[in-house]
Amino acid sequence: YLSRVRSEREAVELVHGSLDQLPPGRWLLAVSGGRDSMALLAAMHRCRPGEIAAVATFDHGTGSDATRASSLVSEQAAALGLQLLKGGAPLGTPATEAHWRAVRWRFLLDGGRLTGSTVLTAHTRDDQIETVVIRLLRGSGARGLAGMAEVDPLRSIRRPLLGVGRAELAAYARARGVSWV
Repeated sequence: YLSRVRSEREAVELVHGSLDQLPPGRWLLAVSGGRDSMALLAAMHRCRPGEIAAVATFDHGTGSDATRASSLVSEQAAALGLQLLKGGAPLGTPATEAHWRAVRWRFLLDGGRLTGSTVLTAHTRDDQIETVVIRLLRGSGARGLAGMAEVDPLRSIRRPLLGVGRAELAAYARARGVSWV
C-alpha cells in the first residue's frame, strides 16, 4: 500500500502526530508482540507515558511463536515499569481465528473495564483495507464495507493509527529500535 513518508524521521513524526490527536485519557494498550503493536507501545511510552493504564497481551496457545511474543510483551512492559494484563485462550477453545478473536476481545474489553481505560489497538490503514476487502468478498452489506471505526465508544476502543500505513509503522519501528516477534 502507498506510504506517505520517505524517511524514518517522517514516520516518527506521523506516528507521534497520530497519537497527539488522542484526547487525554487512560489507555489499555493491546500488544501482541508483533511489529505494529510493539511500535504502538514504544510510541505511547514516548509520547504519553502517564496515560498508559496497562499493557494487555494474549497468548493464543498456538505454539512457541505465540508464547515468545507474549513473553516479549511481558518483558518490555516490566522494563518500562508498566502494569501488565496477561491472558490466554482457555483449554477447549476451538482453534479458529474467529474463536481466538472473540476470546481475545473479551479479554481486552474486560481489561479495559478492570483498569478504567479505553482499549488502544495498533490497527493500521493496511488493516483497514484488508478488513473492507475481506468483508466485500464475504458479501457484507454497507455497514461491513465501512470498515473499522477509529473510535468505538460502545465497546471503549480506539484505533489511532488507522491513518498510518504498515510501511510507515515499520519505518517507525526501525527508527526507534523496536523489537518484535
